[in-house]
Amino acid sequence: MKFIKVIRDLLPNGKVTNLSKNSGSNIINKFFNGLSDFFESIRLKAGQIFLNILPQETEYIELHERQLGLPLSLTDEQERRDRLDATYKSLQGGQGIDYIQGILQENGFDLYVHPAYSSDFVMTAGQKITPEYENPRIHLKSSVNGILEVMQCGEPKMQCGNPEAVCGNFIYVTGYALVNKIAKSGSAEEIQDYEVPTDTETHPYFMYVGAETFPDIAEVESSRKNELERILLEICPAHLWIGLLVEYV
Repeated sequence: MKFIKVIRDLLPNGKVTNLSKNSGSNIINKFFNGLSDFFESIRLKAGQIFLNILPQETEYIELHERQLGLPLSLTDEQERRDRLDATYKSLQGGQGIDYIQGILQENGFDLYVHPAYSSDFVMTAGQKITPEYENPRIHLKSSVNGILEVMQCGEPKMQCGNPEAVCGNFIYVTGYALVNKIAKSGSAEEIQDYEVPTDTETHPYFMYVGAETFPDIAEVESSRKNELERILLEICPAHLWIGLLVEYV
């Protein structure tokens, strides 16, 4: 009945148009009260239409997903809403580690972003020392190591009592370099493997995405592989290679 006050103020003074609280039985009063209810329903509907632009309030989750090209890999409604919210936020832009990591986690991926330099390097004000950068060929698949990493004497993993601490032993490498996908020649379905560069000058231009502790491997649902790659290719800085330290399960 909020609109009845507006209608009452717009009507001219007179006995016929007197919409007092005590005159609810006359026809004029009933008419304008009904009109007020109609206007109120329009106001509520307009408010709902506005709320439909908000991921956490919308009635049309699937329409939002189609608009953004999101895969139908989630079934839980709240997870779908959270993914929509994170996707819209990612369109606002950002290049920092915290921003990229936040977008991944808001999309439901338990992943962390790591810089190219070694984790034990700490930058201090006025420091001019060049950091030691991680070698991507140790952590990512290539035609040289294939899917295996060969243990070498003197490496940090060569610790006494460690089952891997055997010179010449093989360690399974699951990480890979993510770039824009290129189909293999003569096949539209097979994707060409990207060759990790050997030039040490390229090491600073890698960023790594994996578990909380580098270079641990994070697990990701295989049904969400394409979704994860799409997000990273959309929001990560274009001048960096992406090293994905993940295993799809």
